[in-house]
Amino acid sequence: RRNSAFPAFGAPLLAVADGTVVRATDRQRDHLSRTSLLALLYLMILEASVRDLSGVKRIVGNHVVLDLGNGTYALYAHLQRGSLTVREGDRVTAGQPLARCGNSGNSTEPHLHFQLMDGPDPDTARGLPFTWRGIGVPRNREVFEAPATTSQPA
Repeated sequence: RRNSAFPAFGAPLLAVADGTVVRATDRQRDHLSRTSLLALLYLMILEASVRDLSGVKRIVGNHVVLDLGNGTYALYAHLQRGSLTVREGDRVTAGQPLARCGNSGNSTEPHLHFQLMDGPDPDTARGLPFTWRGIGVPRNREVFEAPATTSQPA
C-alpha cells in the first residue's frame, strides 16, 4: 500500500528532550509498505540482506541522533525523505520538530523506531532502558493519542 494510507506517515516527530544533533540524514527513499506475504518475504530475504551488508545506515534509513548528555543518545529512525528540520550541530529543545515519520530503511510500513542508547553510533551503541511518563504504550490494536504538550518531560 502507499505510505499515505497510514496515519503515521508524515506525522511530525518532536525532540524528546533538550540536546544536540550529532547525526542527521534524510536522503534515502521512502518505499511502499510490505503488507502482503510475498512482499514481506522479499523484504526479509532480499532487501534485509542487502541492507545488512550495507551497514546500519541502510537499516535505520533516514535518521536523527540526539546527544541528550550524560552518555545518553536518542535515535529516531525510518524518517521521511527530505523532512529534516535540523542539521548536525544544532541545539534542540524538548518538543521541537525534528523531522516527519517515514518508511525508509528496513521497515515494513511507516512508523518511528525510537531508542535510547549509550553512544552516537547505532551500529556499536547499546540500548538503554527507559519509561514513558504520562502516557502508556498501545497494545492489542489499541489506538491512543499522546496529549499535546510543549513542556519538557519530567
